[in-house]
Amino acid sequence: MSWDTIAVGVFSIVGTLLGVVLGLFGERWVRRWGEVRCDIHSWEAIEPSNDTEERDVQVSFFNEKDVIAVVWEMRVEFHREGHEPLIPPLTFSDGLDRGQLVGKLNLSPQVAITRRMRVSLHGDDLRMARSADRAEFVATIAGIGEEREELRPPWR
Repeated sequence: MSWDTIAVGVFSIVGTLLGVVLGLFGERWVRRWGEVRCDIHSWEAIEPSNDTEERDVQVSFFNEKDVIAVVWEMRVEFHREGHEPLIPPLTFSDGLDRGQLVGKLNLSPQVAITRRMRVSLHGDDLRMARSADRAEFVATIAGIGEEREELRPPWR
């Protein structure tokens, strides 16, 4: 047997094994490749009642991946220099789960989802939010990490 024949055989075997490995793992990686976008559409005041003030935040998510993405947590944070952030409860203000605490959200591939959520504050929390330097909407997305979007104005 010549060295050329052996080399062709070795390259054929290596190429076949490489193709199998890429086929098994590469397809999965490509399907998970892509971004999950988070866009804030509005941050608006709701008519106050008693000593409580409320704001609604409308957020759109778009999953560019070919697999389902999961938003594990969503929250609004108020930051003031020298203080721990204020993280009040966030509830849905639309859909069937209106009034329920915000939980995880499954994002279908290539579909935009828009949700409206509400922050209600009173007492010391309201005073802290009013004096905050900045406010952020934070979404923790599986496999991606935290996506942060600034909310302007913080609470004025």
